[in-house]
Amino acid sequence: EQGYDIDISKFISKQDLKKILEHLKTKGVPAKLATLYKKFNGKFDYHKLKLAIAHYKINNEPGVVRYD
Repeated sequence: EQGYDIDISKFISKQDLKKILEHLKTKGVPAKLATLYKKFNGKFDYHKLKLAIAHYKINNEPGVVRYD
């Protein structure tokens, strides 16, 4: 999110990123990270969720819909 150019594939697999991004595209970014963590039943660590959200925000329009 800060604008640093990193290769997130070193930290999250393409398959995991795809699953999280598909959910974010339909539901938006949650107000609380725990909501997303619970949605996936703890399958993804918080740092992976944060990376996916940052990737989503950078590659999508501003004004992402939030849900709880």
